[in-house]
Amino acid sequence: MNETPDLKGVSAREASQAELVALRKKIGSEIDKYDTSKVYTVDASTAGGTIGAIRIPKTGLHSILVLVSPTDVTATLSETLFIVQENRNKEIVGGSTFVLNTKIG
Repeated sequence: MNETPDLKGVSAREASQAELVALRKKIGSEIDKYDTSKVYTVDASTAGGTIGAIRIPKTGLHSILVLVSPTDVTATLSETLFIVQENRNKEIVGGSTFVLNTKIG
């Protein structure tokens, strides 16, 4: 398995100060429990993206998923996000569905 995730339609970048400030405002000191050095964003919401080959340590994975509503005026009124969890044999072992309403203004 890869040391770095396999990204398709997703880009990794450094978190901006504004993003870190907003996250700290939302979750407070809990933010200190997470590695915030990278932010993964979907390149085009209409095409979607995947983050695969995530190595999960034996002690478990302590991660945070922050969903942000699209603000693009060309976006539809809502976007749907699916999370599908697979094991190393590509068997589906879980998942979730989220609907994000577009924030205008």
